[in-house]
Amino acid sequence: MKTKRQKDTKKTKQHSIQKSHISIIQLFNYSIIQLLNYSIIQLFSYSVTQLFNPPTMPYRRLPNTDAARTRALTKAINKTLGLHTDDVAFNYKTLTRAKFFLSTFKTGISMQRNDNVQYAEKNSELSHLQRQLRLYITHFIQVLNMSIQRGEISADALRYYELGKYGKKLPKLQTDEDLATWGKLLIDGEEARIKDGGTPMANPRIAQLKVNYDRFMIKLKSTQFKQGTKENAGEYVQNLRKEADDLILEIWNDVERTFAHLSADEKRKKAEEYGVCYVFRPYEKSHDEVTE
Repeated sequence: MKTKRQKDTKKTKQHSIQKSHISIIQLFNYSIIQLLNYSIIQLFSYSVTQLFNPPTMPYRRLPNTDAARTRALTKAINKTLGLHTDDVAFNYKTLTRAKFFLSTFKTGISMQRNDNVQYAEKNSELSHLQRQLRLYITHFIQVLNMSIQRGEISADALRYYELGKYGKKLPKLQTDEDLATWGKLLIDGEEARIKDGGTPMANPRIAQLKVNYDRFMIKLKSTQFKQGTKENAGEYVQNLRKEADDLILEIWNDVERTFAHLSADEKRKKAEEYGVCYVFRPYEKSHDEVTE
């Protein structure tokens, strides 16, 4: 017959086993709940991502420089070489337009580049002549004022040059218009003063100032003419750029329509052969990147 102590020990063991079973079940239930929660969160995140970032083809990047426009048109034209017209992925009339336009576009860009170089050279020459004429005008007025101060020339002589209101100060000589105005006033004023019996100015003589004035005016008019030509060329090239953009867009749209029946990756690869440029967004990956 079992003692009371043995009975109590047996009951304790049974109780411990029951508790262990309960703990295992609770742990299992907890794990299932955590797994379900994680799955729900993942599913929700994926759904939201798909909602706001639906899977799409990478976006097209149209060319935004003259070099890129030239490359895009050249690649589209070169891809058609050796192909039957029925096998070309875009309209044959568009191809003909592209061939004629490409040479026109290249010529227009080249002409504008040459105009810019020539304009920069003429501007550099004009800047040098500006400095020279400004120096001669400044020295002429300073020497005139010193001659008046020494009593060699009457102070009334300033009226010939319209310098009366400036006294010993120099007039404004900042712009091309200022230099052109004061150069002519000094030349005409000196001639009028000498005609009225005045002694010619020396160091600098008015003849020296006149030589620099004439050179400046010739270069100024030439530069202004070149500026007008440059602006016209710029407007012409801007129109060419717009036509190039429209032509490239038309080609790319036709190409994508031709390959619309293919998968996204196949469509992209085929279109890229015609110069279509794709850019992947940060959250997108091409099929090639995924499989690597």
